[in-house]
Amino acid sequence: PAATVAGAPLGAGGGASLAGGPRPLITHLASAGVNCIASGGAHPAYKYFLYAHCQGGAGVGGQVSLALIELNVDCTGNAASGTIKTEDASLAGACKEVLEGALMRFVG
Repeated sequence: PAATVAGAPLGAGGGASLAGGPRPLITHLASAGVNCIASGGAHPAYKYFLYAHCQGGAGVGGQVSLALIELNVDCTGNAASGTIKTEDASLAGACKEVLEGALMRFVG
């Protein structure tokens, strides 16, 4: 089960803040519970391999699913695209919302 992130905008100046390397976005995403396994590339294009435990569904606490994320960041376009794969297909949308929300709040 996968969800696609296509052209998710970064916050104002987010792409520009990555001129020195991918670390600022890694730190920001970690504060949203999205952790980096590996990253690479060179400005203006970076690739991140991330994971998160996404929660949703009915009931107390809801269901929890592991999400693996491949994210490509275009600093020039100030946007990100990628794929989110989850253990539980019903939580792919919730994971996508968490990631896209964190990207929109990234201002560097």
